[in-house]
Amino acid sequence: ASTVKLLTATAIVTTLDPALTFSTRVVLGATAGQVTDVILVAGGDTLLSPGKGNPLAVAGRAGLVDLADQTSQTLKAQGITSVRLRIDERYASGPRFAPGWLRADISQGLTGPVAMLGLSTLQPRPGTSAFTDPALSTAQDFRTALAARGVTVAPAIGWEASPKGARELGVVRSAPLSDVLALALATSDNALTESLARQAATKAGRPTSFTAVAAWVKEKVAAKGVHIEGVTLIDSSGLSGGALITARALGDVLALAAGGKDPALQQIVAQLPVAGLSGTLADRFLSGSAHSAAGVVRAKTGTLTGASALAGTVVDRDGRLLVFAILADRIPAGVGTLTARAALDRFVATLASCGCG
Repeated sequence: ASTVKLLTATAIVTTLDPALTFSTRVVLGATAGQVTDVILVAGGDTLLSPGKGNPLAVAGRAGLVDLADQTSQTLKAQGITSVRLRIDERYASGPRFAPGWLRADISQGLTGPVAMLGLSTLQPRPGTSAFTDPALSTAQDFRTALAARGVTVAPAIGWEASPKGARELGVVRSAPLSDVLALALATSDNALTESLARQAATKAGRPTSFTAVAAWVKEKVAAKGVHIEGVTLIDSSGLSGGALITARALGDVLALAAGGKDPALQQIVAQLPVAGLSGTLADRFLSGSAHSAAGVVRAKTGTLTGASALAGTVVDRDGRLLVFAILADRIPAGVGTLTARAALDRFVATLASCGCG
């Protein structure tokens, strides 16, 4: 389940600089007659605002309108008023959907295609079918924004590799990786997690298939001393059925992160959802005996049909910071994951109330 994302996050932040930002660029392409190609170059940001960017936001930090402003001004300064729009998606390219993802999960908005270019408004949302081509949808909005600024843009959008050393017409940059990853963990965003993992694996020189990236994640966490015996990863988000994760592996990752020796890993724990307050834990630990743990638990959730998991940190009655990983599998249909989830919450609340020294 989605607790796999804790292993993936560890692999990402030990490969990429947490301060890294993802650039979306527009460069100048070839000219044919009176028409010049402009190329929208994907750089890993799938959280672009369709309007102006917000410097205080994570989703929407970089704005498509800002990019159109820069591009149109540069084009006009060169006397170019008629263009064809092209997309360059070569960066960290790979399959859009994992073989193990169910069509129902995609159609119900539990995930979307893994992309390197997209709008924050196109992010998958439960109950809504995911957009199938985020890059093309983004380019269509960009075409509209250019046209609104007096640039004549041909209706058809194509794909083209940007020339080496091509002149840059405009660029916008995402929020730092640390903030984007925190958002992915808080909302348990499968496609966003896979996108970040693929970019990190690309940085490490690895192939970009889902299984290759998942294998790389295992190697990275094993190199950090995480016990991976019994762990089987099919993707990097935990959405595919058939994956196996152990409480030992989750506990090892959390202990590394909570130990305070690595600031990048420490941020993973610091930015996990807080019980009763944020992310996927916002509606949990709100009543009954579990309520006593509200505000003192930070954890990553995990839910699949017949399985529920919770792994994170809790402060006990004596002020000690504990790490925990609780997994419930093969939950009978008559019981259901919601009942199991409530039991996990009560268990963690018991940890919070004990003097565990």
